[in-house]
Amino acid sequence: MCGLTGFWHFTKPNNKQAMQTLAAMTAAIEHRGPDSHGHWLHPKHGLGLGHRRLAIVDLSQHGHQPMWSQSGQSTLIYNGEIYNANTLRKQLAQTFKLKFKGHSDTEVLLEALEHWGVEKTLKATNGMFALAFWSEANQTLTLARDRIGIKPLYWGVQNGTLLFGSQLKSLRKHLSWQGNLNPEALQAYFQLGYIPSPMSIFQNIHKCTPGHFITIASQERIEPKCYWSPHDLPQQATLKEQRPEQHVKALDTLLTEAVGARMIADVPLGAFLSGGIDSSTVTALMQKQSTQKVKTFSIGFDIPKYNEAQHAKAVAEHLKTDHHEWIVSAKDAINLIPKLPEWFDEPLADPSQIPTALVCKMAREQVTVALSGDGGDELFAGYSRYAMGAKIHGYTHWMPYTLRQGLAKKLLSLSSSKWQGAKMQKIQRLAQILASKDFSAQYLSLISSWQQPQNILAQPTAPFQLPQHPDKLSATEIMQWIDTVTYLPDDILCKVDRASMAFGLEARVPLLDHRVIECAWQLPENIKIRQGKCKWVLKQVLKKYLPETMVERPKMGFGIPLDHWLKGALKDWGQSLVQNSKHGEWFHMKHAEHLWDQYQTNDQQYHRQLWTLLVLLAWLEHWDKTS
Repeated sequence: MCGLTGFWHFTKPNNKQAMQTLAAMTAAIEHRGPDSHGHWLHPKHGLGLGHRRLAIVDLSQHGHQPMWSQSGQSTLIYNGEIYNANTLRKQLAQTFKLKFKGHSDTEVLLEALEHWGVEKTLKATNGMFALAFWSEANQTLTLARDRIGIKPLYWGVQNGTLLFGSQLKSLRKHLSWQGNLNPEALQAYFQLGYIPSPMSIFQNIHKCTPGHFITIASQERIEPKCYWSPHDLPQQATLKEQRPEQHVKALDTLLTEAVGARMIADVPLGAFLSGGIDSSTVTALMQKQSTQKVKTFSIGFDIPKYNEAQHAKAVAEHLKTDHHEWIVSAKDAINLIPKLPEWFDEPLADPSQIPTALVCKMAREQVTVALSGDGGDELFAGYSRYAMGAKIHGYTHWMPYTLRQGLAKKLLSLSSSKWQGAKMQKIQRLAQILASKDFSAQYLSLISSWQQPQNILAQPTAPFQLPQHPDKLSATEIMQWIDTVTYLPDDILCKVDRASMAFGLEARVPLLDHRVIECAWQLPENIKIRQGKCKWVLKQVLKKYLPETMVERPKMGFGIPLDHWLKGALKDWGQSLVQNSKHGEWFHMKHAEHLWDQYQTNDQQYHRQLWTLLVLLAWLEHWDKTS
């Protein structure tokens, strides 16, 4: 795993200054690649490419980047892993009579891009990646990102300069950087708790959309193109003719192959194990294919309600892994939280970033690569909110919009007169859901951190709208699809990438092999949710390796005792941020103080909203000091 960065001055700069700038941009992401670094300036154009390397496959200099093709006509910097590189290598060698210098996937990817072209190469790859590819023959720079958005890539034009990189902190080192906050992104952040693609927290800086590449020939010729689209997933032919056990067998075979491909490394590797279905499946399939005990890592909490470590330990004992656990205290969280704004250089209000970072820290002490179970809930309908959303849809889809609006008003009048605390908040959320125009809007209300961001934002914009889902989907499929294109890449995968990279650890996600994604969408819905049980088909796969009692237990999720901490160990930290904020031009801080006081003195359940605000205030404070 690595980090990349660079620029293209569309008017040629002083090369000495450009190299100093490129070195500073590359140094800013040293944590992503502590093993080596490289820089290259084009001798005629104002193009600079910088790279930090975390060596995983081919630890020799044959894997060093920037890398030049054998013809000398192409240059590549790249972050990720191509799991079918050996197959592509054989095809390239046979077709074009190429002799490869080493066995790195970077060399394979580079030669493929030059000989096959960008789109054909990207469609042929199985992996996770972000890349910048310079073609001397075409005088073009191409930026590209993997299908589902496992690896990050930012880009934008500021002051006549194209800036791009794995993380925003590298772009901030360039003299052309402007860094104006994006009001639309703030609006979306308060609704979702993260910033959805293609927006970023800054104006004129974008995330490359997953499954896309961007060809740049000049400032006036920047052309994005899609090579893989989630819109196509529901259009695939559903495998209705197979018996349930055939689906289970086929999925077991496919997942075994996906996990096996991600076990290829020239460094030690292990797995994150929470004890849930997804991580347990990945771990079981790893252990099945390993000749040694797989190293597994889990996090627990010293508050029993949130502690799942005993389940992970039981799974590890049954699978006979080399298991390690860390029971996290409030003190551990306090020590970690001040570092989050540096690691997550966009605000991210997912509290599970704390245990994720801690498990990455623990794993990195013994391994360089860790496999993760992320993606299973989105693909196989595992979130409890899917059942709730489907019920809401079932109760309300027949109602005219005017009737739902009337019911919402009635509920709001009840909540203000008869209910208090948590009950009032639930009633108000239900009213907001009822008042939504369609099911996508209802789902957005269901998952929103702040139902009314205008209460806290001094410069509110139009409310964020979820992307338009394909036609003819069930309520559950709509929610799955929305999460796959928003929550999964911009929250879950962002969290795992930043947390793992903070410690120089590569995280691999076999459930997000694009073949698994496509297979999951081909499965009939009654194979995912069967007899009221979510993730049925995945659970049947896991039952081949674990006892049913370990598989059929209630889902806990990766929750943390946030409410306890904000009223206890983190109270002073939170109160200081709320009372001492210097960002009144962006936020109604009087409202924030009122919310904080209500939360601390009454039974109001505002910890989710407050955490969203506190993370953003801490992020602003950190980057104000470092700007």
